[in-house]
Amino acid sequence: MKNILDKLKGSIAKIIVMYLIAAVAILALTLNQSNRAYREKTAQAEKVVQETQDMIIDQMDTINELYSQLVKSSMNVLIRTGLSIGTPNVKDEISFSGKTVPQLFLGDQLVIGNYELVDKIANETGATATVFVKAKSGEFVRISTNVKQEDGSRAIGTVLDPNGQAFEHIVNRKPYYGAVDILGKQYFTGYEPIYDSHNEVIGVWYVGFAAEQMHVLSKAIEGKKQFENDCYAIIDMNERIVVKSGDMKDEEILSLLKGEKNEKEWDIIVRNYEPGDIR
Repeated sequence: MKNILDKLKGSIAKIIVMYLIAAVAILALTLNQSNRAYREKTAQAEKVVQETQDMIIDQMDTINELYSQLVKSSMNVLIRTGLSIGTPNVKDEISFSGKTVPQLFLGDQLVIGNYELVDKIANETGATATVFVKAKSGEFVRISTNVKQEDGSRAIGTVLDPNGQAFEHIVNRKPYYGAVDILGKQYFTGYEPIYDSHNEVIGVWYVGFAAEQMHVLSKAIEGKKQFENDCYAIIDMNERIVVKSGDMKDEEILSLLKGEKNEKEWDIIVRNYEPGDIR
């Protein structure tokens, strides 16, 4: 159990179940009978857990496929609409939202601080959309976006995570489609390089959808109670509880997964979920 969260990092979600084998019903039995009853109850529990986890994964695959289609179609709309304005190109640097960045144009239309394109994509597809420009420092800076911060302002001036898979793909002139954490929220995303007329990467197209549909999985774990004390939970890549059954507090679940001491002995089964890349 020790450091289990560290070992499981990298998956988009972890499907866990924890349960206490009820002892009340077997206290009057002999030792051998108790052991047999315990084993039978444990085998029954593990069978239900396996079936439930399989069902959850099937539903998550369906959700992933849905988002895959949404992301790809929205990306096509963003790129097609952007290129219809004009060929991407950059000019002299300016100071923008605390960063020094080249001025990115689509044809003659300046993109920096212009939200017409990204808002149009949001209205047409429902996607979050961003245009990044590549700075001389190598950073990709958000210069136009409909992604909002907690205070409701647009997340301009923020940068593409230099340690993320999306950044690695883009600098290698490859698109990236997959799950990403953006400003503390999980998104299904797509990133495509922006090329100028000389086939140089000068920025990034981005579209994404917040993984809100993950909450429909709560129905998948309702009614699966087998014991007096049990709990199913789905944990996202940021170690946050997405959905759970029962009344256990999030902090208690995470504490148990970290191997911290608890007055009760829980049987815990953890299963990773790694969706394929969006295609």
